[in-house]
This record gives sequence, C-alpha cells and structure tokens, in this order.
Amino acid sequence: MRIKGTIPVGIDILKGPLSEKDLKTKAEDGRISVNVIFSLDDLMTDINSLNDIADERVLDQDSVVGSLSDIIYTVVGHLPAQNKDGSENYNYMRVRGGVIININADVSDIINEEE
Repeated sequence: MRIKGTIPVGIDILKGPLSEKDLKTKAEDGRISVNVIFSLDDLMTDINSLNDIADERVLDQDSVVGSLSDIIYTVVGHLPAQNKDGSENYNYMRVRGGVIININADVSDIINEEE
C-alpha cells in the first residue's frame, strides 16, 4: 500500500502482511497487535468485509493458513485528506483521508496449526 501522507509521530504502521515466521515472532500470548491504515472507503462496509481486509493486510496469504479471530479494532490516528504539498490521501470520489487502526487479534489457532 502506498502512503502519501505523513504518519503521526509515535505510531508504527505495519509495512506489509506478516509472514508465518514474522507472525510467530510478533505474537504475544497468542495475540498480535499491529497498526494498519484503512481508507474511509474500506471502513464503509460490513464487518465481514472489514475482517477480510484485515486478514489481507496483516497475514501473508502465501505463507499463513488461517485468519484472524476475536479482532478488536481501535482508532489510533488518521491521515489528513490533504497533505502539505497539496496531494490527497485515498481520494475515492468524495471519500478522502485515512484512518490508522490498531488491530488486536487472536492468532493462536494459526500459530498452533503451523507448528
């Protein structure tokens, strides 16, 4: 995902989906906690679609079998609709800007399945 805007200071954003090895390393007590950017367009959907998008953004579908469960979504920041240079973030017709959401999810089934 290309990010045009400036990320707020102190918020680490997941750069790409986690491989099997990275998922095991990042998991604590069977859960992971990562920050992901969503466009407002992504969020204006039903919860099942949002969960599918979360799976795609967090889990490397080529190396991880399974999906996130017991997901807790928390808004932790945002990207402005327009950057200082005048470029826009996530300009989908009239939906502009981005939301940084912390995804805290149970991955114990995935980790245990792959061991």
